[in-house]
Amino acid sequence: MKGFIFDIDCDFVLCRKALHPEQHTVFDKLLCRAGLITLSCENDWVKILQLPGENLSGREIAGILEEYCHALAAPDR
Repeated sequence: MKGFIFDIDCDFVLCRKALHPEQHTVFDKLLCRAGLITLSCENDWVKILQLPGENLSGREIAGILEEYCHALAAPDR
């Protein structure tokens, strides 16, 4: 098993643009080195902390991050 548990809280995403950064290098390295990845929706905190004009939910963020993790782990990548 790889090294650590990477616990991602969705309330760190303050806007939709943060889900699609130009460079993923550090985040990708952390994901690839993690032995286990957990996603915590934090629905209430997402609503409280998101930037004005955003309409994200913790579940939506978690779904996007889950898809990204699966794509990163794909053997053809």
